[in-house]
Amino acid sequence: MTSYSDYVLTASGSMMSAVCDAASSVTSSAATAAGQVASSVSGVCHGVASSAQQKLLSYKYEDRQLAYKDKPDYPETDSPVWMLGQQYSARYDLPELEGVGHRARP
Repeated sequence: MTSYSDYVLTASGSMMSAVCDAASSVTSSAATAAGQVASSVSGVCHGVASSAQQKLLSYKYEDRQLAYKDKPDYPETDSPVWMLGQQYSARYDLPELEGVGHRARP
């Protein structure tokens, strides 16, 4: 019975050693993969941030049209329009309204 017990102990010790080696290998592989993923994510984030910065800078300094010529400044309405404490008609007093708007702008 002693030889069988020795055999079981030796076998179980060998299996434990194999499991420990496998666990060590998996841990090492996982750490390597995690490092690669972290590096990849960091690189992508840096690229996105750089691209966003360039887009913001180009938007900020790009010559853009501030007013649209195809849209009227005032809608055609019969309701009164109040500007700077004075009442105007958007339908009939449009030249006066545009003059007030231009005088109010710096």
